[in-house]
Amino acid sequence: MVLFDSGASRHMSSYRDHFSNFKSIVLKAITAVDKHTFEAIGKGDLTILIPNSSSVTRILLRDILYTPKMGITLVSIGKLDKKLGEIPLTSGLYSLWSSQAGRKLFAGVAKHNEPLTMQEVHERLGHIAPDSICQMIKDGTITGITLDEAHESMGTCDSCEYAKLTHKPIRKLCDPLCQSSLGDEIHTDLWGPSPVQTGGHSRYYASFTDDHTRYTRLYLQKAKSDMFNSYRAFEVWLSTQFNTRVKCLCSDHGGEYLSTEFTKYLKLKGTERQCESK
Repeated sequence: MVLFDSGASRHMSSYRDHFSNFKSIVLKAITAVDKHTFEAIGKGDLTILIPNSSSVTRILLRDILYTPKMGITLVSIGKLDKKLGEIPLTSGLYSLWSSQAGRKLFAGVAKHNEPLTMQEVHERLGHIAPDSICQMIKDGTITGITLDEAHESMGTCDSCEYAKLTHKPIRKLCDPLCQSSLGDEIHTDLWGPSPVQTGGHSRYYASFTDDHTRYTRLYLQKAKSDMFNSYRAFEVWLSTQFNTRVKCLCSDHGGEYLSTEFTKYLKLKGTERQCESK
């Protein structure tokens, strides 16, 4: 990882294998903004890779300190200023001109300690109580978080409300009892449309669950009307892999199951249909 820091006085990196012209130096203590101290034990030249549109540009930086415990590569904006002149900051981006690449490069600015709403902190800390968050910040149990004064309270959290919902106990035995053989009864359903489509442009999936084994198989679909094709694919798979057929198909009253083509096909195969209420 490469970070551009306007407050750093030197370039630094923890990646020893990326250095060239490396040489050891007398231990040099460096103090970070949070007063944490770490040491530089060497220096040399290092090439950084900067994403630039669809390509990557290589920039050679010289006299970089080797700091094993830092964990990143830190590029000093001030150090670059001395070499390249003033580096303008426009619309949240530092604009750099690379003589090596012959074009302009951009480095984004990360905001330090940006104020967060209580809702954001609540979600990032695993949905703990707002009162606990305030107390932890006050006691110094957690640091680096600044609450937005205008949003120190929060409304209802949907995830927390769902987690508190009660449910009836799950029975240890099926009622009625499960079927005795694979393929005796297949439960099917259609899910979708998804707000995000797959790489293959599918927004639905059909599920087929065997009542005896509870094994479930899914088929991606681009449209609801693809259900008939998904069922036939499942039927062929079941026959080829287990030498058995679907004896009863259980579904809701969705139109994708009740088409004339689907109904005729089930009758032709001798498969019973059992429709359940939605």
